[in-house]
Amino acid sequence: MALKANITQNDSWGIPREFPNAYIKIARISGDKSRIDAVVETYTEKDGVLINSESYMFDYDLESADNAITQAYNHIKSLGRYPDAVGI
Repeated sequence: MALKANITQNDSWGIPREFPNAYIKIARISGDKSRIDAVVETYTEKDGVLINSESYMFDYDLESADNAITQAYNHIKSLGRYPDAVGI
Protein backbone atom coordinates (compact mmCIF):
# COMPACT_ATOMS: atom_id res chain seq x y z
CA MET A 1 0.00 0.00 0.00
CA ALA A 2 1.04 3.58 -0.62
CA LEU A 3 -0.63 6.95 -1.04
CA LYS A 4 -0.71 9.44 -3.85
CA ALA A 5 -1.43 13.13 -3.26
CA ASN A 6 -0.78 16.62 -4.56
CA ILE A 7 1.53 18.27 -2.05
CA THR A 8 3.29 21.57 -1.56
CA GLN A 9 6.74 21.48 0.00
CA ASN A 10 9.10 24.39 0.66
CA ASP A 11 12.46 24.05 -1.07
CA SER A 12 15.78 24.86 0.62
CA TRP A 13 15.19 28.61 0.01
CA GLY A 14 11.75 28.50 1.61
CA ILE A 15 9.92 28.81 -1.70
CA PRO A 16 6.79 26.61 -1.92
CA ARG A 17 6.92 24.04 -4.73
CA GLU A 18 4.02 21.93 -5.87
CA PHE A 19 4.39 18.22 -6.51
CA PRO A 20 1.39 16.72 -8.28
CA ASN A 21 0.69 13.03 -7.65
CA ALA A 22 3.51 12.64 -5.13
CA TYR A 23 4.14 9.06 -3.97
CA ILE A 24 3.90 8.67 -0.18
CA LYS A 25 4.99 5.46 1.51
CA ILE A 26 5.73 4.07 4.94
CA ALA A 27 9.47 3.42 4.78
CA ARG A 28 9.88 1.94 8.27
CA ILE A 29 7.86 1.24 11.36
CA SER A 30 9.02 0.35 14.83
CA GLY A 31 7.45 0.26 18.23
CA ASP A 32 5.94 -1.93 20.87
CA LYS A 33 2.46 -3.14 21.76
CA SER A 34 1.25 0.35 22.61
CA ARG A 35 3.09 2.88 20.38
CA ILE A 36 4.28 2.90 16.79
CA ASP A 37 6.82 5.18 15.15
CA ALA A 38 6.35 5.36 11.36
CA VAL A 39 8.85 6.95 8.98
CA VAL A 40 6.99 8.37 5.99
CA GLU A 41 8.85 9.19 2.78
CA THR A 42 7.46 11.30 -0.06
CA TYR A 43 8.75 11.05 -3.63
CA THR A 44 8.09 12.93 -6.86
CA GLU A 45 5.90 11.10 -9.34
CA LYS A 46 7.95 12.04 -12.39
CA ASP A 47 11.44 10.89 -11.42
CA GLY A 48 11.12 9.33 -7.96
CA VAL A 49 13.27 11.89 -6.15
CA LEU A 50 12.89 11.96 -2.36
CA ILE A 51 11.06 15.17 -1.39
CA ASN A 52 10.63 14.66 2.32
CA SER A 53 11.02 12.20 5.18
CA GLU A 54 9.05 12.58 8.40
CA SER A 55 8.43 10.49 11.49
CA TYR A 56 5.04 10.13 13.16
CA MET A 57 4.29 8.44 16.48
CA PHE A 58 0.83 7.13 17.33
CA ASP A 59 -0.96 4.66 19.58
CA TYR A 60 -1.09 1.09 18.25
CA ASP A 61 -4.49 -0.56 18.57
CA LEU A 62 -3.93 -4.29 19.12
CA GLU A 63 -7.69 -4.90 19.02
CA SER A 64 -8.01 -3.49 15.50
CA ALA A 65 -8.31 -5.84 12.53
CA ASP A 66 -5.80 -3.60 10.72
CA ASN A 67 -2.10 -4.38 10.92
CA ALA A 68 0.50 -1.81 12.03
CA ILE A 69 1.25 -0.59 8.50
CA THR A 70 -2.42 -0.04 7.65
CA GLN A 71 -2.90 1.77 10.95
CA ALA A 72 0.12 3.96 10.10
CA TYR A 73 -1.39 4.94 6.72
CA ASN A 74 -4.74 5.67 8.36
CA HIS A 75 -3.01 7.80 10.98
CA ILE A 76 -1.07 9.97 8.53
CA LYS A 77 -4.19 10.47 6.38
CA SER A 78 -6.05 11.69 9.50
CA LEU A 79 -3.49 14.42 10.28
CA GLY A 80 -4.54 16.75 7.47
CA ARG A 81 -1.05 16.93 5.92
CA TYR A 82 -2.27 14.95 2.91
CA PRO A 83 -5.95 15.96 2.61
CA ASP A 84 -6.46 14.56 -0.90
CA ALA A 85 -4.38 11.39 -0.42
CA VAL A 86 -5.74 8.25 -2.01
CA GLY A 87 -4.51 4.72 -1.57
CA ILE A 88 -2.75 3.08 -4.50
